[in-house]
Amino acid sequence: MTIFEDLSGPLTIGALVKAHRTSYDLSQEQLAKKLKTTKSFVQLIENGKKKLSLKETLTLAQKLGEFTDFFALVWFETEARDAGFDFNQFINQNRD
Repeated sequence: MTIFEDLSGPLTIGALVKAHRTSYDLSQEQLAKKLKTTKSFVQLIENGKKKLSLKETLTLAQKLGEFTDFFALVWFETEARDAGFDFNQFINQNRD
């Protein structure tokens, strides 16, 4: 199973963290221990209740052993989406 098989809904850092955790069959508590944090912090990230900075996102990706570039891309897309920017509309308007 890959990390992407567990994803559904919008691609967010929380979705990536949850997909990573479930693909390695880890509980939130086990992941928290791996990250040297608390279960409640993992829950906040997975549920989108904790907004991470780019630096925090990159550190998280490194601790998970995931590609930092991909986590950075998802972070930027999430920030843009939260600000009301629609990448699909932008791409479709700027074709050709």
